[in-house]
Amino acid sequence: AYTLVSFLLNLGVTYGLSLLPTLTRLADRAAQNPLYQSALVFAFAAALPLAIGGTLLAPGIMDLVFGRSYRPAGLALALLIWSLVPAFFRNVAQSALVAVGESPRVLRATLISAVTNTVLNLVLIPPFGMAGAAISTITTEAIRTVITFQYASFAGFRLPALSRALRPLGSAACMFVVLRLAADLPLVVEIAAGGLTFLAALTAFGGVVWSRRGLPEFKC
Repeated sequence: AYTLVSFLLNLGVTYGLSLLPTLTRLADRAAQNPLYQSALVFAFAAALPLAIGGTLLAPGIMDLVFGRSYRPAGLALALLIWSLVPAFFRNVAQSALVAVGESPRVLRATLISAVTNTVLNLVLIPPFGMAGAAISTITTEAIRTVITFQYASFAGFRLPALSRALRPLGSAACMFVVLRLAADLPLVVEIAAGGLTFLAALTAFGGVVWSRRGLPEFKC
């Protein structure tokens, strides 16, 4: 289960790193904050549908990718997939900290999370098995993200308005309904239906605008 999640986490890391050159070039927080805030909203819009879809389709995904004998690991995937949301957020905040010379704080947050994860593993895995490991991972990611956000706030970075999350939330809700209605369809059809629904809803809500060349522009 974590193999799939790890692949998606690496996409989030790549996105965070792609912000680093621009954040570094911008002169001050007044110039950096609009990019920082938009990047956080984009990270939310990317991670939320993956988490919801991954939870609903987890057993089928494990069956499709690894075979029927791995289907029981769907529970672990359904839990682990939610680590994407804080991790995607954290990647943006980490890049902002590195851009302004606050790498020691990134290291400090990483060390705290490593200790936290070790303790949680020792407490949760013996009684709960792979579900305990998944809960440990999610909790660690959440704690690490909160710490990183706090450090970013100390450095002058501000969170976006909560209202900017409404379009992705509404689009994810539409996707959830479609996935529930399509529960008896083949997995590939469900995945396609969920993804297209989210994109169509986000477009309808004005969160994505398409250029004449058919290229999307994120507007949340």
